[in-house]
Amino acid sequence: MLKYNLPLMALLMSVSTLHAANLDQLTIAAGQTYQATGDLKLNQLIMEDGATLLAPAGVSEWRIEAKQTWLKGTSFIN
Repeated sequence: MLKYNLPLMALLMSVSTLHAANLDQLTIAAGQTYQATGDLKLNQLIMEDGATLLAPAGVSEWRIEAKQTWLKGTSFIN
């Protein structure tokens, strides 16, 4: 018989969703900052003038995939 620890399963599922975000579109407004929580896989990445996209804290490698990207003005990816 299998026993399930539901709080543990919920925690593991929430941690796994932080690892990679699959989003249709990510728009970072002018002058705003977005802190990623893991790898990003996007259909569209839009960064307006002065927008900043920050890598997740404490990672040595980080991946961004975007089918279409618009960088308006000066944008930063750190």
